[in-house]
Amino acid sequence: MPPQNPVASAVREHLERILSSSAFTSSPRCQLLLNFLVEEKLRGNAEFLKERNIGVEVFKRDAAYDTNSDPVVRMAVTEIRKKLAQYYCEPGHQEQLRIKLPTGSYIPSFLLPEVILGEDFPHHQEPSRNEGETPKQIPAFDLFHSPRWRSRSAKFALITICVLAVSAAILAEYTTMLRSRFDVFWSPILNSPRRALLCVGEMESPSASILPPGSVWGDSIALADTAGLLRSYEKSYSIRGATATSYIDLQQGPVILVGAFNNDWTKHFIKPLRFQFNQRIDSLEQ
Repeated sequence: MPPQNPVASAVREHLERILSSSAFTSSPRCQLLLNFLVEEKLRGNAEFLKERNIGVEVFKRDAAYDTNSDPVVRMAVTEIRKKLAQYYCEPGHQEQLRIKLPTGSYIPSFLLPEVILGEDFPHHQEPSRNEGETPKQIPAFDLFHSPRWRSRSAKFALITICVLAVSAAILAEYTTMLRSRFDVFWSPILNSPRRALLCVGEMESPSASILPPGSVWGDSIALADTAGLLRSYEKSYSIRGATATSYIDLQQGPVILVGAFNNDWTKHFIKPLRFQFNQRIDSLEQ
C-alpha cells in the first residue's frame, strides 16, 4: 500500500468512522488527540506537530512544561497506535483507507489499498471512453472475495499479520511505559543543571559496627552502578562520605543516598516515612 494523497473530505469521513468505533469510544483522550493530528496534517501544519506543541494545544499543559517528567503525549500516541491496529484487524476494515502514525513521529500518514475505489481520489485515472458512452462503475473492492484472497491460507495469513501487528503495538507500548518510568524516576537528577552528590555510608558510622562485610560490598556495587549511569548521560557528580556531608551540602543540588544502616542521612530522611528498613540481627549473627 504505497502512500497516496486522498482529498481531505475522504480522510475526514474515514476519521469519523474510526473515532466512533468501539476501539476509540472508550478513550476520549485518544479521540481528541487523533482528531487534532489528522486535522493539522490536512491543514498543512505538519511541522507544528511536535511533542511540546501537542501537549500545550491538546492536553492544556504549560508552554514550558517538562516533556520528560510528563510524557502524556508519548503515552497517548502509543495507545492510539494500538487502537488503530485493533481497528484495522476487524472484519471489513482491511480494504479501507488507512490512517497511520509512523514510529518516532507525530505526523499522520494516509494509505490506500492497492485498488482505489470510486472518484473521491483525484489521482485516480478513469479508462478512456467514447463520447456519449455511459461511464462504467468501479466495483467495490472486497478483499476476502477477490480472487487473490479466496484461499483459506491467504485469510489465515492476513489474520496472522493482524495478530503480529497488535502484538508489536502492545510491545511498543510496554517498552514506552518502561522508558517513561525511567524518565520520571531519574529526570529530577539528570535534568538538574547542578552537580549531583553521591552521599555514601561509611563503616565509621556508629550504626555500621554490626554490619556484615557483604553490606559494604553491596554499597560499593550500588555506587559503581549509579556513577556509571550518570557518566552515560554525561551528568557531572561528586562522591562524599555521609559523615563528611553537611545539610548545606545536601541543599546544593540533587542527592543520591547510598547505604541504609551505615548512612545517617538515609536514616534521617526516612524516619518520618511510613515504611522503614528492617535490620535482622539474627541473620547478621550467622
